[in-house]
Amino acid sequence: MTDKIGTIKAWTLDDMIDNDPIAEGIYERFITINGMRQWYFRNDGIEEILKMARIIIVKASEDKHPERNFQKDYIEYVSRVLGPTHTQQDETDTFMAALVMLQLCTALPKNLERFMESVGYLMSNRWSSDPGYNETFRKLVQELREKHYFYLVDDLTLEHTIIQDVTTVDWKIITKGFQEDEVEKQVNQGETPQKQMEILSAIEARFHMDRASSALADFDMRDMKTFFANLKKIVDIRVKSANAAAKQEKSASSDKLKEENKALKEENQRMKAHIAKTDAELDKIKGIADDNEKKMAELVKQVEQLSAENLDKEDDADAKNDEVGVRTRRVTAAALHALIKKVMPGQKDYTFLDEAKLIAYFTNYSTNRLRTDISGSDTFNSRQATEIEKVNELFKNLNIDIELKYQK
Repeated sequence: MTDKIGTIKAWTLDDMIDNDPIAEGIYERFITINGMRQWYFRNDGIEEILKMARIIIVKASEDKHPERNFQKDYIEYVSRVLGPTHTQQDETDTFMAALVMLQLCTALPKNLERFMESVGYLMSNRWSSDPGYNETFRKLVQELREKHYFYLVDDLTLEHTIIQDVTTVDWKIITKGFQEDEVEKQVNQGETPQKQMEILSAIEARFHMDRASSALADFDMRDMKTFFANLKKIVDIRVKSANAAAKQEKSASSDKLKEENKALKEENQRMKAHIAKTDAELDKIKGIADDNEKKMAELVKQVEQLSAENLDKEDDADAKNDEVGVRTRRVTAAALHALIKKVMPGQKDYTFLDEAKLIAYFTNYSTNRLRTDISGSDTFNSRQATEIEKVNELFKNLNIDIELKYQK
């Protein structure tokens, strides 16, 4: 496994996405997402994310039960390898890339199936704060399947794709003495037309080296120039065809991405308009709420005032005695005020409130109303004559020199 991880770490971005439409699709999705969110600074980290995705797949392929210590062996492992400067989004992108690759594998062994389920659960539950993110990659898997792009598990886990230095291979033995059918067989085993051309060039070079050193028998020293030239033409056609197909696919993919970007921008504008409309409605509702709050405060004030007045009326009712005639608060307050002034001659060093509290104690009238009565300058008229004359008579019977006046 160490050799495989070392191989992956040595890859460049082009090593991963050239002639691999699945890896290229994942790469382009990340580019689109970063562009829409203005995360352009994250584009240079996609290469490491793709590498990390392949590494954890290789790691899981050699783990009989990767689901058992998933947190420690994979989540914490990714966090540790990516380093202290990585973000939570880097981890999310890594596991998403791995999930897409596993979902596009033709057949998975049991351990990788369990690993894929663990990754899928992680993406759909623990890291599901952005449903649009998951949906984007779900659509990518669907599109790639419709185009019949798949991985073989051995390719995905580097069982067949460990990069081999073709210049060090003993092609004489492998091709059984450079037999033409064996040479062509080895060339055709190259994963891509470019790889086939690389193998062919290596075999041809080795043939000429062995021939120059007279390492071959007379039969083996036959002229194979025409054979190599013709085979090169065949492989070259494959290379050009693959390049043209890749270019066409990339162009189509680019056009599709542009359309997706346009749709996303339009959706973004619609969302902005919706948000603006919602904000306006909220402002309107807030204005109505503020008005209602002011009205409520005014109603509370009115209710409190009415309650106070009602209490005064209750006080008046409770303060009545059983004698003939009516005792009113104003006359009672005036009589007691005059009496207090009589017993407290000289400079006044108490307040009307203090006086009202004392009168309220004796009469059960409202303190506030009493204070208003004794601090005012209202005069009495003939309507209060009966009550005032009764009070004056009471004062006279006690030899108290107080007489309340009224206008006749």
